[in-house]
Amino acid sequence: MKLQIALDVWSLKEAFSILEEIAPNIDIIEAGTPLVVNEGINSLRQIKERYPNKLFVIDAKIADEYYIAKKAFDAKADFTTVLGILSDESVKAAIDIGKQEGKEVIVDLMNVKNKIKRAQEVKKLGANYVLVHCGIDEQKSGKTPLGELISLKKNVDINVAVAGGINLDTIDDYIKAKADIIVVGGALIKNSDRREISKAMKDKISKAEEN
Repeated sequence: MKLQIALDVWSLKEAFSILEEIAPNIDIIEAGTPLVVNEGINSLRQIKERYPNKLFVIDAKIADEYYIAKKAFDAKADFTTVLGILSDESVKAAIDIGKQEGKEVIVDLMNVKNKIKRAQEVKKLGANYVLVHCGIDEQKSGKTPLGELISLKKNVDINVAVAGGINLDTIDDYIKAKADIIVVGGALIKNSDRREISKAMKDKISKAEEN
């Protein structure tokens, strides 16, 4: 079980400022979509160069040109994301590039109606990871990704990353549900106590894995 920070910020300067405080407690660093759009994929290699021992995700949310996956891997990403609502051919093309590079593609199940069925399908296409999450607008209505996580873990033999409003008070539920990757964003990047909170989150995960 790994803890991932979603750097949904607009500049590398802000991203590095946050990482200085929390990097020791994080397993995976994610360059969020705002950072990808504003800074450009090529510039994001600086993150992996500064933190070579951390896994690195570029959240490109590939929606059309699968070659973007190659660009993400060229920028030193260990993972990138492709939308699960795409055709099988497009999803598989991104997965195949990942395999060629010795890297991984995470299939984002955003807006997929039947997540169990799609997770089963993309596994057959060669995917090792899916992501289930609630966007900010969904979170405002009180929705969480917990139920979908539990359902996926019960029905599909695939690694599941989970994101969407997870904080120190709720992370225990996601640990109990055995998420493979727990993605935290606003609870860290918007909090002045992010160093202490990230350590407390990592300690909870470590303690659970010891038991």
